[in-house]
Amino acid sequence: MDTHFTWRIDYLKKYRSFDNSITTYNDIVYHVGYTCTGINTSGILTTQSSRGANIGLNTSRVGLDEVPVAYSDITEDLVIQWVKGIDTKIESSIDGDIMGGDDTIIEIMPWD
Repeated sequence: MDTHFTWRIDYLKKYRSFDNSITTYNDIVYHVGYTCTGINTSGILTTQSSRGANIGLNTSRVGLDEVPVAYSDITEDLVIQWVKGIDTKIESSIDGDIMGGDDTIIEIMPWD
């Protein structure tokens, strides 16, 4: 695959207080908005495609058999790992858009 991917976390949503009947946690992330962009520079054309989406995170096991990550310790790389674990087909879908054939939209012009 000649496509290179970049990920961006656009936003997070968190519960200020999350009670699972055993204990109460603060600042539990439950929703992520993100964008994945693929760029292919092989051959004479540079092609690019992006997809933005959002996902809900499963919080049903928080505090039971999963220890939540403190909000202050969350990194973009960690959140990207969460997203990739859930949205497992986005990169191949973007690559299919880029490598799709004659109807592939070229967003980066030769003069850019």
